[in-house]
Amino acid sequence: MNRILSKIQKRSLTFDFSKHIETASNPKTYDLDYLGYTNDHRFGCTEPFPFLTTETVDYIKKLTKNEQFLSKTKYSMPFAPCVLRNPAQNDDFLKAIIESPEVESHLSKIVGEEVAWHWNPWDASNINISEKVETDQLETQVFDWHIDSQPLTLVINISEFPDESKGEEKPQGGSTLIRRRNGEVLELPHPTPGYATLFRGCSVFHKATAANYRRQTYVKTLTFKDPSQMDCDDMLWAAEYSDKIGQSETYLHGRLDRFQKQFEYLKDNSGDKEKCERLLKTVDREMIVMRQFADSIFKMHAGEKYDLGFVGSSYKTQEEMEEALTGEGSRMF
Repeated sequence: MNRILSKIQKRSLTFDFSKHIETASNPKTYDLDYLGYTNDHRFGCTEPFPFLTTETVDYIKKLTKNEQFLSKTKYSMPFAPCVLRNPAQNDDFLKAIIESPEVESHLSKIVGEEVAWHWNPWDASNINISEKVETDQLETQVFDWHIDSQPLTLVINISEFPDESKGEEKPQGGSTLIRRRNGEVLELPHPTPGYATLFRGCSVFHKATAANYRRQTYVKTLTFKDPSQMDCDDMLWAAEYSDKIGQSETYLHGRLDRFQKQFEYLKDNSGDKEKCERLLKTVDREMIVMRQFADSIFKMHAGEKYDLGFVGSSYKTQEEMEEALTGEGSRMF
């Protein structure tokens, strides 16, 4: 038994912030004003920056080939043929990353506000895998323009890049695209594994490009520590294709915890009319999502017809995108 435990321990990593997270760079950021929201100087997105060390990337890549890990996490969806869902709850090293206050502090400095890993572990981290395409097919659609229901999205490249020194072709594609409201597109390529892009996923339209290599991204989401800032996390869409019961239970517990924090915020700031009004406006918007959850989740479990409402659809036209950002139920602000 001791020998077995020893082997398991050797295969595992113990998370060490100084060894496993890159902190030397200070990435360039763009505010929402630059992305098309006039005079809004809150955080919008970063340029790509080094985030995970080589040891961390290698460890996660090995997990994507571990049959035991895959048996607990792998799901297939029409819009995403291979997704490893809730990986941090199935590996101690990944879990330690999303429980690290040092990592949260590091990312908070980049955003300019205090942030935390998302309270819904099913949305706090996923690994997306897209198979390689031929170089002349890089325009192949991975997933169209969309926004997320979580406030902030961190996309980390953990791919196995082609090795030009071995005569393999030059890596192409695999970028994250960010769309400004005037239609201009920012391409944010990841030059090597471990690079990341952080952006306000609930407000910034984005999509991925195909690659001439097997594109693997570790996608993590964050929320703001201030509970008066909106968080319209929605689990209905993804629940169609994975563990409905586990997601429903976790999501409801997370929402109840958030309501409690919002009540505590209201108590602590009862004399500040501006803060109280901001919180009430946030709760009004979040209740749209919660009522949709209440209207649909039990029908989903019973196998009856249900409506997903305003959730993570993809969009093609300028009109559709503007409605998604500013219409009733929109996730921004």
